[in-house]
Amino acid sequence: MTTIEQLEREVWPDPDPGSTFLVRRCTELRRKPVAEFTVEDLRIMLGQQIGVSALLPLPC
Repeated sequence: MTTIEQLEREVWPDPDPGSTFLVRRCTELRRKPVAEFTVEDLRIMLGQQIGVSALLPLPC
């Protein structure tokens, strides 16, 4: 299954231990298969403007 990291061909390093919940969660979601995203996962990633081109359909 394809992840945002695979689609963007950019691997983020693991977050530092003192990173915020949001930083840790966004890093996790970049590694989660896009097909398994929940509505909440989409909300987080789109709200942070991460992986937008991979998550939104192309315009007609």
